[in-house]
Amino acid sequence: MTCIPDFYRQIHQTIAEKTDTALATVIARTGSGPREPGAMMLVCKEGLLAGTVGGGGLEAQVIDTAQTVLKTGHAVCQTFTLTAEMAATDGMICGGTMEVLIDPLLSENSGKTGVFKKLLHLIKARQPVWLITAMDGEPGHLETGVGFFAAQEMDTGTLPLSEAAVRSLISEADPRLPTLADAGKRRIFVQPIRLPEPVFIFGAGHIAEPLVPACRAVGFYPIVLDDRADFAAPDRFPDAGEIVLLDRFAGCFNQLDIDDQSYLVVITRGHAHDRTVIEQALNTPARYIGMIGSRKKRDAIYAMLRQGGYTEKDLNRIYSPIGLAIGAQTPAEIAVSILAEMIAVRTGRHPGKEMNPRGNGS
Repeated sequence: MTCIPDFYRQIHQTIAEKTDTALATVIARTGSGPREPGAMMLVCKEGLLAGTVGGGGLEAQVIDTAQTVLKTGHAVCQTFTLTAEMAATDGMICGGTMEVLIDPLLSENSGKTGVFKKLLHLIKARQPVWLITAMDGEPGHLETGVGFFAAQEMDTGTLPLSEAAVRSLISEADPRLPTLADAGKRRIFVQPIRLPEPVFIFGAGHIAEPLVPACRAVGFYPIVLDDRADFAAPDRFPDAGEIVLLDRFAGCFNQLDIDDQSYLVVITRGHAHDRTVIEQALNTPARYIGMIGSRKKRDAIYAMLRQGGYTEKDLNRIYSPIGLAIGAQTPAEIAVSILAEMIAVRTGRHPGKEMNPRGNGS
């Protein structure tokens, strides 16, 4: 399983194809700028390749500046202002400023590209990793260096920093949020890379179809599993990270790598299959386990699980009926409700089962 963020997958592709790009990163924000520190965008000579720093007129300015950076080969750090007029034009409520580092990632610079190649290897292995960028000089003409830190590996790359200095930076940085540190004339941006959480979708039916692209759009990594070849097909799920054709649902977890950041969505074609999957799911450390169906169906399955030795604590891990109670009826609406519930769990803002009645039936 290679849950690589789409943005870094694009970086890897441009490096492999020796395409010169400019990497734009929001390093600071004041007011109501459209994107938070850590937002990134990749620009080539033809224009935007991946990511966003907020869209609209402000992003267009960043892209224009990135084109200049590609021509000169020199990094710049520039403050972009979202005026009230621009905000109104772009449909935003108010303005603000963003400080954006625009750094050339050129094929001839093997030092920088080598760092990103190693970084991608760590991301594939699902290791927590911090990208570190150092900036020296004047905002309009910077010298930059990049490196990374991970639990089992460090590479100072082109950073003007010792390993000891990097370790000190990481110890002081927020493990979840980007940090901008000042060290005299030098500034250093430490950015934790958020790995996409894998979503194992058991059942490739009518709800899975809208759920997969929606998951991908908000940073999850959807994996579709079914025992029917005509359903678990690439042409039905072009946005799936992976598609797994199972021999059967029984014993299927033996071939899956499920950790405490995994999300399990159980939407198979029948109660018996749902129960088979749930029994296996409860023996994993998965962060989220959701099961489709009415309360009557849920209660029947829970009764059988209790007979099988599962406790109330085990059953309380299951989100069922799956999804937030938004009155969803169609497959697309149910997919939205499931995704909303997973986002709430991911952000730690889910109010809890006893406070959050749900009602998505099968």
